[in-house]
Amino acid sequence: MCRIKKASWLLAIICLVSCSNSAVLEFFQEPETAKVDFKVGAVNKAAEFNLSRLRNVTIALLPVRSSVGGGLGEEVVTKYFYENIAKKFNNIKFISAAQASDLFTDVDLWEDYFAYLEKYHQAAVADKNFDELRGLYQKLGAGYIININSDYPIIPKYPGVFETNIQVQIWDINSGKKIWEGFGRGRDMIFSADDVESVKQKLVDWVCRRMAEEMAGGTTQSQ
Repeated sequence: MCRIKKASWLLAIICLVSCSNSAVLEFFQEPETAKVDFKVGAVNKAAEFNLSRLRNVTIALLPVRSSVGGGLGEEVVTKYFYENIAKKFNNIKFISAAQASDLFTDVDLWEDYFAYLEKYHQAAVADKNFDELRGLYQKLGAGYIININSDYPIIPKYPGVFETNIQVQIWDINSGKKIWEGFGRGRDMIFSADDVESVKQKLVDWVCRRMAEEMAGGTTQSQ
Protein backbone atom coordinates (compact mmCIF):
# COMPACT_ATOMS: atom_id res chain seq x y z
CA MET A 1 0.00 0.00 0.00
CA CYS A 2 2.87 2.33 0.86
CA ARG A 3 4.55 1.60 -2.47
CA ILE A 4 1.32 2.42 -4.30
CA LYS A 5 1.07 5.78 -2.52
CA LYS A 6 4.71 6.61 -3.36
CA ALA A 7 4.15 5.67 -7.00
CA SER A 8 1.04 7.82 -7.13
CA TRP A 9 2.89 10.80 -5.64
CA LEU A 10 5.79 10.31 -8.08
CA LEU A 11 3.39 10.16 -11.02
CA ALA A 12 1.65 13.29 -9.81
CA ILE A 13 4.96 15.16 -9.50
CA ILE A 14 6.07 14.08 -12.99
CA CYS A 15 2.74 15.16 -14.43
CA LEU A 16 2.93 18.51 -12.62
CA VAL A 17 6.47 19.23 -13.85
CA SER A 18 5.62 18.14 -17.40
CA CYS A 19 2.47 20.23 -17.53
CA SER A 20 4.29 23.17 -16.01
CA ASN A 21 7.08 23.01 -18.62
CA SER A 22 4.56 22.72 -21.45
CA ALA A 23 2.68 25.74 -20.16
CA VAL A 24 5.88 27.78 -19.95
CA LEU A 25 6.98 26.83 -23.47
CA GLU A 26 3.58 27.59 -24.89
CA PHE A 27 3.39 30.90 -23.05
CA PHE A 28 6.73 32.20 -24.36
CA GLN A 29 6.43 30.89 -27.91
CA GLU A 30 5.61 33.71 -30.30
CA PRO A 31 3.48 33.02 -33.36
CA GLU A 32 5.34 33.13 -36.68
CA THR A 33 3.79 35.83 -38.81
CA ALA A 34 6.26 35.94 -41.71
CA LYS A 35 5.56 34.45 -45.13
CA VAL A 36 7.79 34.13 -48.19
CA ASP A 37 6.46 33.45 -51.69
CA PHE A 38 8.29 32.78 -54.93
CA LYS A 39 7.15 33.02 -58.53
CA VAL A 40 9.22 31.62 -61.36
CA GLY A 41 9.80 33.62 -64.54
CA ALA A 42 8.53 32.39 -67.90
CA VAL A 43 12.04 32.26 -69.37
CA ASN A 44 13.07 29.55 -66.89
CA LYS A 45 10.93 26.86 -68.52
CA ALA A 46 12.83 27.15 -71.78
CA ALA A 47 16.33 27.78 -70.44
CA GLU A 48 16.30 25.30 -67.51
CA PHE A 49 19.20 27.23 -66.00
CA ASN A 50 20.65 25.97 -62.73
CA LEU A 51 23.57 27.58 -60.90
CA SER A 52 24.52 24.29 -59.23
CA ARG A 53 25.55 22.86 -62.60
CA LEU A 54 28.02 25.61 -63.48
CA ARG A 55 31.80 25.15 -63.11
CA ASN A 56 34.66 27.65 -63.31
CA VAL A 57 32.26 30.54 -63.87
CA THR A 58 32.34 34.15 -62.68
CA ILE A 59 29.06 35.99 -62.09
CA ALA A 60 28.87 39.72 -61.39
CA LEU A 61 26.06 41.34 -59.41
CA LEU A 62 24.79 44.66 -60.65
CA PRO A 63 23.82 47.21 -58.00
CA VAL A 64 20.28 47.03 -56.65
CA ARG A 65 17.71 49.34 -58.19
CA SER A 66 15.37 50.15 -55.30
CA SER A 67 12.06 51.72 -56.30
CA VAL A 68 12.30 54.14 -53.38
CA GLY A 69 15.83 55.18 -54.34
CA GLY A 70 18.75 54.18 -52.16
CA GLY A 71 18.81 53.80 -48.41
CA LEU A 72 18.09 50.64 -46.50
CA GLY A 73 16.46 48.89 -49.45
CA GLU A 74 19.57 48.83 -51.57
CA GLU A 75 22.01 48.22 -48.74
CA VAL A 76 20.14 45.35 -47.10
CA VAL A 77 19.06 43.56 -50.29
CA THR A 78 22.58 43.79 -51.74
CA LYS A 79 24.15 42.52 -48.53
CA TYR A 80 21.85 39.56 -47.91
CA PHE A 81 21.51 38.50 -51.52
CA TYR A 82 25.27 38.38 -52.02
CA GLU A 83 25.82 36.56 -48.71
CA ASN A 84 23.20 33.90 -49.50
CA ILE A 85 24.34 33.08 -53.02
CA ALA A 86 28.04 33.14 -52.10
CA LYS A 87 27.30 30.69 -49.28
CA LYS A 88 25.06 28.49 -51.42
CA PHE A 89 27.24 28.14 -54.52
CA ASN A 90 30.86 27.30 -53.78
CA ASN A 91 31.31 26.35 -57.44
CA ILE A 92 30.96 29.96 -58.62
CA LYS A 93 33.03 33.09 -58.20
CA PHE A 94 30.75 36.05 -57.46
CA ILE A 95 31.68 39.70 -57.86
CA SER A 96 29.61 41.94 -55.62
CA ALA A 97 28.70 45.51 -56.59
CA ALA A 98 31.23 46.85 -54.07
CA GLN A 99 33.98 44.58 -55.42
CA ALA A 100 33.15 45.58 -59.00
CA SER A 101 33.70 49.23 -58.18
CA ASP A 102 37.19 48.46 -56.85
CA LEU A 103 38.03 46.18 -59.78
CA PHE A 104 36.97 48.78 -62.35
CA THR A 105 39.16 51.30 -60.53
CA ASP A 106 42.11 48.90 -60.73
CA VAL A 107 41.78 48.58 -64.52
CA ASP A 108 41.18 52.32 -64.97
CA LEU A 109 37.56 51.89 -66.08
CA TRP A 110 35.76 53.42 -63.11
CA GLU A 111 34.58 56.51 -65.04
CA ASP A 112 33.13 54.29 -67.79
CA TYR A 113 31.50 52.13 -65.12
CA PHE A 114 29.98 55.14 -63.37
CA ALA A 115 28.61 56.47 -66.68
CA TYR A 116 26.98 53.11 -67.32
CA LEU A 117 25.46 53.03 -63.83
CA GLU A 118 23.62 56.28 -64.52
CA LYS A 119 21.93 54.64 -67.51
CA TYR A 120 21.35 51.40 -65.59
CA HIS A 121 19.50 53.16 -62.78
CA GLN A 122 17.15 54.67 -65.33
CA ALA A 123 16.42 51.59 -67.44
CA ALA A 124 18.01 48.53 -65.76
CA VAL A 125 19.33 45.93 -68.22
CA ALA A 126 18.08 46.71 -71.71
CA ASP A 127 18.96 45.72 -75.27
CA LYS A 128 20.04 49.24 -76.15
CA ASN A 129 22.84 49.30 -73.58
CA PHE A 130 23.79 45.62 -73.35
CA ASP A 131 26.85 46.00 -75.56
CA GLU A 132 28.17 48.59 -73.13
CA LEU A 133 27.46 46.31 -70.19
CA ARG A 134 29.15 43.40 -71.98
CA GLY A 135 32.23 45.48 -72.75
CA LEU A 136 32.60 46.45 -69.11
CA TYR A 137 31.96 43.17 -67.32
CA GLN A 138 33.90 40.99 -69.72
CA LYS A 139 36.93 42.98 -68.59
CA LEU A 140 36.31 41.47 -65.14
CA GLY A 141 36.04 37.93 -66.53
CA ALA A 142 32.29 37.63 -65.88
CA GLY A 143 30.27 35.19 -67.98
CA TYR A 144 26.92 36.15 -66.44
CA ILE A 145 25.46 39.13 -64.64
CA ILE A 146 22.69 39.25 -62.04
CA ASN A 147 20.26 42.15 -62.09
CA ILE A 148 18.24 42.84 -58.92
CA ASN A 149 15.24 45.11 -58.41
CA SER A 150 13.60 45.66 -55.03
CA ASP A 151 11.06 47.81 -53.27
CA TYR A 152 10.43 48.89 -49.70
CA PRO A 153 7.01 50.39 -49.01
CA ILE A 154 6.69 52.91 -46.21
CA ILE A 155 4.72 51.80 -43.14
CA PRO A 156 2.57 54.77 -41.98
CA LYS A 157 1.51 53.32 -38.64
CA TYR A 158 1.99 50.40 -36.25
CA PRO A 159 1.09 47.65 -36.06
CA GLY A 160 1.30 47.22 -39.82
CA VAL A 161 2.31 44.77 -42.52
CA PHE A 162 5.75 45.14 -44.02
CA GLU A 163 6.22 43.70 -47.49
CA THR A 164 9.34 43.51 -49.63
CA ASN A 165 9.50 42.42 -53.26
CA ILE A 166 12.71 41.32 -54.95
CA GLN A 167 13.06 40.54 -58.66
CA VAL A 168 16.21 38.73 -59.81
CA GLN A 169 17.34 38.19 -63.40
CA ILE A 170 20.39 36.33 -64.71
CA TRP A 171 21.75 37.38 -68.10
CA ASP A 172 24.26 35.58 -70.30
CA ILE A 173 26.87 38.19 -71.20
CA ASN A 174 27.95 36.53 -74.44
CA SER A 175 24.48 36.09 -75.93
CA GLY A 176 22.86 39.09 -74.25
CA LYS A 177 19.85 36.95 -73.35
CA LYS A 178 17.99 36.67 -70.07
CA ILE A 179 18.20 33.03 -68.97
CA TRP A 180 16.66 33.04 -65.47
CA GLU A 181 14.14 35.16 -63.61
CA GLY A 182 12.45 34.93 -60.23
CA PHE A 183 10.14 37.05 -58.10
CA GLY A 184 10.39 36.78 -54.32
CA ARG A 185 7.97 38.40 -51.89
CA GLY A 186 8.16 38.53 -48.11
CA ARG A 187 5.52 39.77 -45.66
CA ASP A 188 5.60 40.17 -41.91
CA MET A 189 3.95 42.17 -39.14
CA ILE A 190 5.74 45.10 -37.51
CA PHE A 191 4.19 45.88 -34.16
CA SER A 192 6.22 48.96 -33.18
CA ALA A 193 8.84 51.34 -34.51
CA ASP A 194 11.45 49.52 -32.44
CA ASP A 195 10.94 46.37 -34.53
CA VAL A 196 11.32 47.95 -37.96
CA GLU A 197 15.00 47.33 -38.61
CA SER A 198 15.11 43.77 -37.29
CA VAL A 199 11.97 42.69 -39.18
CA LYS A 200 13.14 44.26 -42.45
CA GLN A 201 16.55 42.60 -42.30
CA LYS A 202 15.13 39.23 -41.25
CA LEU A 203 12.57 39.26 -44.05
CA VAL A 204 15.03 40.31 -46.74
CA ASP A 205 17.41 37.58 -45.61
CA TRP A 206 14.62 34.99 -45.86
CA VAL A 207 13.57 36.13 -49.34
CA CYS A 208 17.17 36.14 -50.58
CA ARG A 209 17.73 32.68 -49.11
CA ARG A 210 14.64 31.44 -50.93
CA MET A 211 15.88 32.97 -54.20
CA ALA A 212 19.22 31.17 -53.77
CA GLU A 213 17.40 27.86 -53.26
CA GLU A 214 15.42 28.43 -56.44
CA MET A 215 18.58 29.21 -58.41
CA ALA A 216 19.82 25.78 -57.38
CA GLY A 217 16.72 24.15 -58.87
CA GLY A 218 14.68 24.23 -55.67
CA THR A 219 10.93 23.88 -55.28
CA THR A 220 8.62 26.69 -56.32
CA GLN A 221 6.26 26.07 -53.42
CA SER A 222 5.54 28.95 -51.04
CA GLN A 223 6.97 28.76 -47.56
